[in-house]
Amino acid sequence: VGAAACLSCPAGRMVVSPAGLCTACPAGRSSASRSNRCTSCAPGRWSDPRSSECLLCPAGFWSGAEAGRCTPCLAGTLSRQSGSAQCDACLAGRFSEASGASDCQACPPGHWSFVGANACRPCPEGTRSNGIPGTSCETCEAGTFSPPGSMTCKSCEVGKYSSIKAGQCWGCTAGRYSSTVGSSACDRCR
Repeated sequence: VGAAACLSCPAGRMVVSPAGLCTACPAGRSSASRSNRCTSCAPGRWSDPRSSECLLCPAGFWSGAEAGRCTPCLAGTLSRQSGSAQCDACLAGRFSEASGASDCQACPPGHWSFVGANACRPCPEGTRSNGIPGTSCETCEAGTFSPPGSMTCKSCEVGKYSSIKAGQCWGCTAGRYSSTVGSSACDRCR
């Protein structure tokens, strides 16, 4: 009331009373030099108290509006770009095992993962995954086998056989034989 000029505060501060007192902007808000109010930081940006500007969150981190700090993306999620307002889940066949990831890694051959995974799992015995990234495991056919974490199903050798989804081949019992590679059963001797 009756002021001869408008008051302005230094950067990072705002006018809070008719007497013209300047006070620090709180975390998550900023004020440029010669401003009389603090402005909220947008999602993906943050500021300390008394800041003159809101800074971008780095890749691997995110923030909501008026953030005083950036939050690391949880394991199984990522943010590729700076200034992210959220983290995205890793796609199936990919993973991030630590927080703060800016990329998800592909599962190695013989392994798979679901959406949002923080680790890949080996394919169980009798299955395989040769794709990169591994999004699922395929069942081995009868006459083949695979141990856990396999990229391929291997054919049973002569004298052995297997059923579908086998972790190993079995030898033919007495009175039976298998004369071909990849047998699903043994024949009776005649």
